[in-house]
Amino acid sequence: LISGKKDNFIAGADIKELSRMKTVEDGANASKMGQDLLARVANSKKPFIAAINGSCLGGGLEVALHCQYRIATANPKTKLGLPEVMLGLLPGAGGTQRLPAAVGLRNSLDMILTGKQLKADRAKKMGVVH
Repeated sequence: LISGKKDNFIAGADIKELSRMKTVEDGANASKMGQDLLARVANSKKPFIAAINGSCLGGGLEVALHCQYRIATANPKTKLGLPEVMLGLLPGAGGTQRLPAAVGLRNSLDMILTGKQLKADRAKKMGVVH
């Protein structure tokens, strides 16, 4: 997976979209749709590779975590993280399960609870990217 945007892999969801969800069911349905789509990526017989250049945040990191392989450029704008937690939102597409599986519970909790963003070299050392 490669983004067509310069210096931006996937920066995550548009937070303004959340205001359009009027019921709990709206939120649950949107989350389920994202989870189902990403499950197809994770369970595909064809390997998916996330080629990360630039922001890989929120849902973007969740997309990347569903790929079988992740690489990231040394671009200073490349950052990986789950910043939605700083707004009181939990990652809704599997990030809270897949990040610990990739980097271990201790490192993942730091990112999940604080919204900490990693540069590519640190993400590689931790195992977020290969």
